[in-house]
Amino acid sequence: EYFGERALITGDTRTANVIATSPDTSVVAIAKEDFDVILGPLRQVLNSNLQERVLDGCSILSGLSSVQKTRLNGRFTTEHYFEDAEIITQGDEGHELYIIVGGAVEVS
Repeated sequence: EYFGERALITGDTRTANVIATSPDTSVVAIAKEDFDVILGPLRQVLNSNLQERVLDGCSILSGLSSVQKTRLNGRFTTEHYFEDAEIITQGDEGHELYIIVGGAVEVS
């Protein structure tokens, strides 16, 4: 699963809060600038015909070539959050896309 894509697409501030809901939640994040440099604007990627599941089953990144996957994978950083930790806050500027690696989050 993923979150944080809307602010990257629209350039608007965050429209939701995301809070870790399990004792040990891990996500990987990539900065919008890195994503855009490697793959082009996120809107173009999202509008393409995304069929395959990549990066641990994240459907938003399906359809990438193996070269793109390799390049993109090297740009993610792993972040760990404890239960009830706020990961993004509504109103914040959106600069990363998050993919849930383990644990669970609540989007509100």
